[in-house]
Amino acid sequence: MKPPLSRNGFTIIESIIGLLILSLLAILINTSFFYINDDDRHQKSETVNYHVFLSTIESKKLNLKVVRLGDNNITLTNPLINKEYRIQVYKNMLRLSGNKNGHVPILEHVESTKFSIHKNHLFIKIMFTNQQKFESETSIEKN
Repeated sequence: MKPPLSRNGFTIIESIIGLLILSLLAILINTSFFYINDDDRHQKSETVNYHVFLSTIESKKLNLKVVRLGDNNITLTNPLINKEYRIQVYKNMLRLSGNKNGHVPILEHVESTKFSIHKNHLFIKIMFTNQQKFESETSIEKN
């Protein structure tokens, strides 16, 4: 008769199952941190993009003046070279276009815009699709 085997440790199958569970937990934690950081990164990028947009349209080199104004669009002109630019909302983006065909997207993920004149300066309100809002009074004057 064989003596009964004593079981003092883990079998190889139990060890593999334990490692599998630990690796699945590590993957789950890693991906959840990625999505948390992605939202934060998206908000920071909207802030940077908005400020780049403002500094571009306010640049002394362009010397833009307001010609026509609507809630979702604005026409600006450079009086030195007599060139007009339009900024308007198109499919969740703010785009810049000139007198000829074509456009350049300046801001993406835009939900709503509001352009107005306040104390003879352009006032801009923009809300992004992530509900982030920006309001600015620019140095651009009405022509």
